Amino acid sequence: MLFALQGAHKNLSDLKVLRGLRSGYKLFIESLIEEENQSKTLEAFKYNKRFFAEAGWAQLLFLLKFFIEDRSKGFEKTDVVIEKSVNTIFDVFDNTPLENAFDLGKFLFKEAFTA
Repeated sequence: MLFALQGAHKNLSDLKVLRGLRSGYKLFIESLIEEENQSKTLEAFKYNKRFFAEAGWAQLLFLLKFFIEDRSKGFEKTDVVIEKSVNTIFDVFDNTPLENAFDLGKFLFKEAFTA
């Protein structure tokens, strides 16, 4: 990766060498979002595939740039930023209080009419 990106420390978004990676990565992210969306009961709670694919690509570029500039022993700082970045993304996906509140309301509504 360092060889392919040699001399590109300033602006990763303009690199033509990443075009194939970008399209494949975005398709991968979209497939993950689609899989997650299948478990959603309402359209309002489904994630926007294009938005999250672009956000995922931006995250990957951030991580690549951080890696390229990391001068810590054994790329220890890169390891930390990857872990924190991935944990943050999973928190975004797992944080569904509105969805849980809606499910509770739906259950209570059904109970009120079937009791």
